[in-house]
Amino acid sequence: MARVWTQTAGISTTLPDGTPKSYFLKVVAGALGLGMVEGEYESIAAIHAVKRGFCPKPQALGTFKTNPDLHFLLTDFLEMEQEIPENHAFTAMLADFHLASAMSLNGKFGFHCTTYNGNLAQDNTWTDTWEEYYKNNILVEKVIPRLLRPLETGPITLQPCLIHGDLSYGIPIMRPAGVQFGRKYLNAYPEKFRQSEPTEDAEDRLALYALCVRSRIHDSALYPMNAGFRNLVIEQMKLLVEKYPNGYEEPNTKSRTADRKVETTS
Repeated sequence: MARVWTQTAGISTTLPDGTPKSYFLKVVAGALGLGMVEGEYESIAAIHAVKRGFCPKPQALGTFKTNPDLHFLLTDFLEMEQEIPENHAFTAMLADFHLASAMSLNGKFGFHCTTYNGNLAQDNTWTDTWEEYYKNNILVEKVIPRLLRPLETGPITLQPCLIHGDLSYGIPIMRPAGVQFGRKYLNAYPEKFRQSEPTEDAEDRLALYALCVRSRIHDSALYPMNAGFRNLVIEQMKLLVEKYPNGYEEPNTKSRTADRKVETTS
């Protein structure tokens, strides 16, 4: 099986004790490829350390001795399931993972290595605030402060957790229209992991996350010949900029509950 930037394969073998075992192999070429497999290995390892079974167990990464330009990632092979799981059980599992990962991080936003969306490097430099992390990824002077600064203003604080892309059943973001999860899954998730205040901004925060983190801007850059991706980026940027032309405004004197919350992109 081949993707745009990688070659993949399944490997079936037998362990010394006679147990059958299957692995998933991904191969990428070039110096960029080495960074891609390193970023994916570290990401999967971080997820697996928090919740085993939520993703394949990473086994190894490295470079082929016979070809130093080829690099590989090896993980356990997981059979994909076509059936969509029950919405409450699945979203509860997802929320539990986010909550558990929040306890395992260092209190900062970022990641300890560069990760990739396709062949595009993502800046994961550690920052002290969620807003600052977003500005490192895309500089928006008005919208990002308006939507993200209220999450960490006054008594409200955020606790970092692991975030991830490609969440479909079998490929452990619920939000993109291209995956199988519908509105009932989006409604079930807050039952386990409630939305951060101010909740009235929640839908626009999700639009910002989709625009900045993965789907919109990255897809436009990854597939420059597809005008549809680029037009969608422009349209969504215009909607957010027109809605928040004044940027961040100081909150009024009404107090908000001082809960510790975690904001996720799911």
